[in-house]
Amino acid sequence: MGYSRLEPGRELEVREYISFQRGRDGFCELIECSVDELLERKAESIVREKELCQRIDAAVEVWSKQAQQTQQYMKALEYVKTPPTPHTSNRWTVNEYGNHEMSNMVYRFSWREYEHTEWDRTLEKSVPKSWELTWSVTFNTPHNPDYSGDGWKIAGQDRKIFRDRASMEKYLQGRIAAYADLFVEICPPIPTEHKDRFSINGQLMQGYMVATKEPERPDQGQVDALLDCLDDADMLEVPTLAPKKQHPQKENHTIKKKYSPTR
Repeated sequence: MGYSRLEPGRELEVREYISFQRGRDGFCELIECSVDELLERKAESIVREKELCQRIDAAVEVWSKQAQQTQQYMKALEYVKTPPTPHTSNRWTVNEYGNHEMSNMVYRFSWREYEHTEWDRTLEKSVPKSWELTWSVTFNTPHNPDYSGDGWKIAGQDRKIFRDRASMEKYLQGRIAAYADLFVEICPPIPTEHKDRFSINGQLMQGYMVATKEPERPDQGQVDALLDCLDDADMLEVPTLAPKKQHPQKENHTIKKKYSPTR
C-alpha cells in the first residue's frame, strides 16, 4: 500500500511497498517457463523500473524548484509579519507589579525592588529590615530572531541585599549611569557580533543598523565584586579638597661686590 505526504515548501515523502499476492493472474503461465526465459524477463522488467524511477526523480526535481519558491514566499511573510519590538523610547516606566523599565529598539534596562520586613514588638508593627534589588540590561530583540542564545543578557544581578534603602538607591543609580550611553538614541547601532539577534531569515530588520565597533566596557564581574567590598562609609561621597594656596616666590636680589683697585 502506498504512502505520500507533502509539507509545502519543506518536504515531499512518497513510499510504495510491493508484496507478493498468491493466486495472481499470470503466475501459473510463468512457472511453465524455463529459468533462462524467466531471468531474461526479470532483467527487462528491472530496466523498465529504472526508467520509471528516473521519471520520478525528474518530477521530484521539478517539485524541489517549486517548493523553494514556495519557501521564499513563506520566509518573506515571516519577515514582513514580524512586529516592531515594543520599547519605552528611553523613558522610565513602571507597571502594576512594580517592575521598572527603560528601553529602546536595541537595549532594555529593567529593575525591581523588594522590601523585607520584620515584626517589631515594641512598635507592634512591621518595620523594614533590608532591601532586595534585581536589575538587568538585555538586548530588546524582536520575536523569534535568527539567534537568541547566549549573550542576550549584557549585565545584571539577582536579589542583591542592602541594609538600607539609601545604599540600594545609590548602587542602582550607579548602574543606571554606567549604561546610560545605551539609552540615548531610539535605535542605537547594533554590535556586529549580535546582528543575528535583530535579523529574520538572514535579513536585518528594517530601521536597524550595525555598529562598526562596540564601545569598550569594564568587566561587570569585577565591578560588582568591588562594589560588594564597600561598606556604608565607603559609599559616601569623597569630599573635594580645596586647592593649595600658592605663595608668591621671593625675588632673588643679587648683591654686587665692590672691588678695590690694586695698588
